[in-house]
Amino acid sequence: MNTSAILLISALGAGIAFSQFAHSGAGHDHHDEHEHEHDEEAHGSHDHSAHHHGTGHLNVAVEGKGDGMEKGAIVSIYLQAPGADILGFERIPDGSEEKETLLKAQATLNNSDALFTFEGVECAASPESGMEVSESGDYTDVVAEYTFDCESMPTRMSVNIQKYFEDIQVLKAVWISDNGQGVTEVTSAKPQIELR
Repeated sequence: MNTSAILLISALGAGIAFSQFAHSGAGHDHHDEHEHEHDEEAHGSHDHSAHHHGTGHLNVAVEGKGDGMEKGAIVSIYLQAPGADILGFERIPDGSEEKETLLKAQATLNNSDALFTFEGVECAASPESGMEVSESGDYTDVVAEYTFDCESMPTRMSVNIQKYFEDIQVLKAVWISDNGQGVTEVTSAKPQIELR
């Protein structure tokens, strides 16, 4: 899938995920409930209507590489989560201890094969997959993008991010593939996304 297509899915898909689940009323027992309004121009393609502790966004696009499922597929994944849930603070790292925390988080988020698995399909992560920190106003979001080259069209994937970052209680996921599209919530108890 080309870059403009995944950016479109990222921008539109995250909005779909937010609007679908914004009023779910799920409580967080150890997170402060608050929102930060995003500046649309400053935030660009990473824009979401609001920033909630304990909640991340995941967009998945699956595109077949040829006619038929046996030709393989490219899976593009976009992750956005509040910095507080990944790093423990909501600002650009300041000082050696916070920079070390950032490097550890980056190493974890750059381990694509540990974070995402595909049932019954061999998929190889692109070496360009990984994390960046996106500053917007007075808080920081962590953003990571991944690309997998799969031998056939995956129909189910597991998201293992909450194993490493327990403060992310839910990932509001939007997926689109040659077989369909949908929205779901990924939690540590329900880490699978059905891609059909």
